Amino acid sequence: LELLPRQHADFRRKEYWDEFFTKRQEKAFEWYGEYSALRPALHKYVKPSDRILVVGCGNSDLSPDWTKDGYPHVTSMDFSELAIDEMRHKHPSMQWDVMDMTKMTYTDASFDCVMDKGALDALMATDDAPVLADAVKMFHEVDRVLAPRGSYVCITMAQDFILKHVLHAFSEVLPSYTITITEVPRSKTSPFVPFFIVFTKSTSSSMVQYNGKTYVHESGALRAQWLRHQVEATQWFIMSQNELKQIQVGRQRLIELMASTSALNTTPRYTVRLVDVQARGPNGTCGVFLVPQGREHEFLFATDEGAMELASGAGFSRFLIVSLGRTHTFESLEAVQLELNPKMLELCPDSAAKDEKIPYMTVQEGLGERHVIGNGTTDLTKWKAKQLKEKAKKNKKKGGTTRLRFDATYLAFEYHKSMAAILHYTVALSTANSHHKSLLIGLGGGCLASYVQATMPSVTLTACELDPSVVTLAKDFFGFQTNHHLDVVVQDGLVCLQDADGGVFLVNVACRSTEKNKAIVGSLRRVFGSTAHVVELKASEHDVNRIVCAVKGPTPIDLVQWRQTTVPSAPGFEEDEVADLIGLMDIAE
Repeated sequence: LELLPRQHADFRRKEYWDEFFTKRQEKAFEWYGEYSALRPALHKYVKPSDRILVVGCGNSDLSPDWTKDGYPHVTSMDFSELAIDEMRHKHPSMQWDVMDMTKMTYTDASFDCVMDKGALDALMATDDAPVLADAVKMFHEVDRVLAPRGSYVCITMAQDFILKHVLHAFSEVLPSYTITITEVPRSKTSPFVPFFIVFTKSTSSSMVQYNGKTYVHESGALRAQWLRHQVEATQWFIMSQNELKQIQVGRQRLIELMASTSALNTTPRYTVRLVDVQARGPNGTCGVFLVPQGREHEFLFATDEGAMELASGAGFSRFLIVSLGRTHTFESLEAVQLELNPKMLELCPDSAAKDEKIPYMTVQEGLGERHVIGNGTTDLTKWKAKQLKEKAKKNKKKGGTTRLRFDATYLAFEYHKSMAAILHYTVALSTANSHHKSLLIGLGGGCLASYVQATMPSVTLTACELDPSVVTLAKDFFGFQTNHHLDVVVQDGLVCLQDADGGVFLVNVACRSTEKNKAIVGSLRRVFGSTAHVVELKASEHDVNRIVCAVKGPTPIDLVQWRQTTVPSAPGFEEDEVADLIGLMDIAE
């Protein structure tokens, strides 16, 4: 299975082509490959007995070299009389014609191969209507002079609009063509890649190929889209690879690797976070870290700060953190390494020794497990529900069918416990038979809402959720149920908050930066400080989450006194855990 990088959002196409056209002026045909580089592909697609027409030949050595290699039936043409006179003088035994490739005078079906080495690129120097009109004329002329089962061989740098128009022409306007694209071998120092495109007249035109990969579809537009996707991704990767040859301390880059399947790729098979840590790493030049499945969202793997922390501790100059795509399946750790090896070598900096090995690391045995029980899409985001076997209780009926039973008193997150501890406190200080109205912004899986409903009968909770699909997910996969004490409204949380004029405000602040955390708490203090007491509650000694609590009514001293007296036990908490959590509270000044 070959991996192809996905086109990146920040593909600097203008910079790529500006550099190419500047350098092309120095030596026009250097970037398109010499005959020796083209020879294997030409021998594969063109027979020695074929009648060959080279369009836009200029003063290139392609035609003479091809003829010397055992292809005697080569005709070459160009609109430049000067170029043709020069080539007639150099190679008088060959056929050289002065002609416009948009208005050729050859008879129909007179050639088995039309060869174009950079001629289309020269013709389509700009993307405007007159130029496109000339290109369309050329395409029809090529189609006219080609014999049945003949091939138009186009060597091009595949600038975006050129690729778009030529694929459209031979996929939709002139649909009876199969299309094959391969990369022309290039110098390792070249930041540009030419492409060898073969358009073959065929009765069956539903198949296209790219570097040996096949895509079959009746729609010419979709076939062209697939090919453009492959080419653009290759161009981006080569440009990035050239840029990434040197270590740039502090740089991070996300690279998505797509599987080369027969369908148009929509999700990456691997996501690589490239982190340049230091010029000379004590443990080597480059290392690879495989993120266990199901943990790709964690701080160390999903954020710049976490990735730098992980990479710094690993001791390599460059660290490649690889996450496995959620929609893909993986056979084994060894199979993943085998699949990744070629791309990891390409991402290794030039400073690595030739015989230096790239070690693979992870934090657990194997690849980890991901059990998907449902997935879907919404206008706001994509979601995926994962079955966590170790945290779900099962009931087994007499008939043998196993079903999940949700424990509403289970709190999966430490910060949920912190929030619940404050709620238990406010309920405990209330007068008998009093009722509390609470608002939860963001339902998620509904676990916190279900806990409040199951353990605090005096609380009437309204959960506000922006995305209706999340509500459906909570009900279908997390056992969330509404009743007269628990309701859900689908609305923007800011709108819901406009109706809240008092009580306790709890917000979970997940921030590893001390300075950012201080700034957030400072903002809350400025907003609430004049009318409420602002305190912070750590979810645990080591948890990044901190619950900021703005209280109207009881003072922080009341909280301390309540903890020091009798703190009631609560479902979902171990003995004295509520009191211990309150003990982690810091009073904001």
